[in-house]
Amino acid sequence: MISKRLSEIIDLIPQCDLLLDVGTDHGYVPIEAVKRGIAKKALATDVNHGPLERAGDNVEREGLEDFIKLKQSDGLKSITEDFDAVVISGMGGDLMAKIIREGSQKIGEHSMLILQPQSNIPEFRTFLHESGFMILKEKWVMEQEKYYVIITAQKGEEKYEDPVFYRFGKSGLEDKDPCLASFLKKEKIKFKDILEELLMSDAKATHIKRVEDTLKDIEHALMYLEDG
Repeated sequence: MISKRLSEIIDLIPQCDLLLDVGTDHGYVPIEAVKRGIAKKALATDVNHGPLERAGDNVEREGLEDFIKLKQSDGLKSITEDFDAVVISGMGGDLMAKIIREGSQKIGEHSMLILQPQSNIPEFRTFLHESGFMILKEKWVMEQEKYYVIITAQKGEEKYEDPVFYRFGKSGLEDKDPCLASFLKKEKIKFKDILEELLMSDAKATHIKRVEDTLKDIEHALMYLEDG
């Protein structure tokens, strides 16, 4: 059974002729996208041979060899095909930024990026804007008590005026995403507890200020969710 996180990723893929899945692992995303009729064909890639073997076994088990091709590639370096949408998920934000930076010229003007960074998410949003991409939508999902954010993006110019949008995402705040609201409320409780402990200890003033600033950002973000 496909995970909730992967199912949400697939839901954000647009109808396309060719879907590229970078770091495919077991090949679940392209298999499900083809089975649902979202992608006519798919190209599943991974930097390592092992995951491609697993993906290949799953593709064969589903009888989709004519619709899903496998290719070993470091990011987008070996990609020569024209793709309408690309999924990059389940890796750190820094690595994801590196893949996009090195393969930017292979991403078409109208190609959709479906991105699920596991770390450094505020910095990743900043990277996208500084690299000529605009963020179209963000979707938050919780799976096994962990929160994930899925970002869709496309080439274009965009900048956020409010810094809190880089920290927590403009789309999720403006759409009043209930999963993001849950995340922020839990973060507020967590950082309030941290601050109380710091104030009762001999913690450095810089450490206390950092936590206070984080709390201010969380409370600022919650204002968007509570407005209206």
